Amino acid sequence: AASTAFVEATHFLKQQAEHWFPTLPARMMVGGVVLVGMWWSAGTGDYLGLGLPTITRAFDDPSLPAAAFALKILFTAVTLAVGFPGGEVTPLFFIGSTLGNALAPLLHQPVGFMAALGFVAVFAGAANTPLACTLMAMELFGTPIGLFAALACGCHGMPTGAAVGRPQWPRNRRKKTSAAHATPRTRWILRLAPQTNSRRKADPTHHCPF
Repeated sequence: AASTAFVEATHFLKQQAEHWFPTLPARMMVGGVVLVGMWWSAGTGDYLGLGLPTITRAFDDPSLPAAAFALKILFTAVTLAVGFPGGEVTPLFFIGSTLGNALAPLLHQPVGFMAALGFVAVFAGAANTPLACTLMAMELFGTPIGLFAALACGCHGMPTGAAVGRPQWPRNRRKKTSAAHATPRTRWILRLAPQTNSRRKADPTHHCPF
């Protein structure tokens, strides 16, 4: 799925960039050179910035390049991975609408209809919000598209299993807080914990749940 490719590509490239270039200025300098080279190779600036004109074209222009969604994934993933500030919402709309545009002739469906489904489905998969995106589709494109949007958003979100800006707590939840790096409140809790445990052992009749 396109949303899975976007999420995984962004996280993979970010990990690699931080490994090879630990400092942010170095990452941004090298990343800027890479992006300029990608822009020169693509021969167009359609994949830079928000890409609002391309999103508009995706709804009525069947001649849009079929690889537009893949190039936007690559450009956006590299941009975010090297540390340039930016959002993911509008690029996801770009990716989804151009993907729908590319699939329209293969599925023998209207370009605008497929672009609308891709517009909401890719964002639903990446952000893990199928219900919200279904309602958004009905608001933007009319209630008749609701059933199709629900199917597209639900099916596209199932294989993703990750949201944009995936939280890092599963990796760090087992780390123990040391007294040297603890905040004042945490130090107070660390000091209180042994006293509480000893009090419970010394007084078997103590039933305080805390």
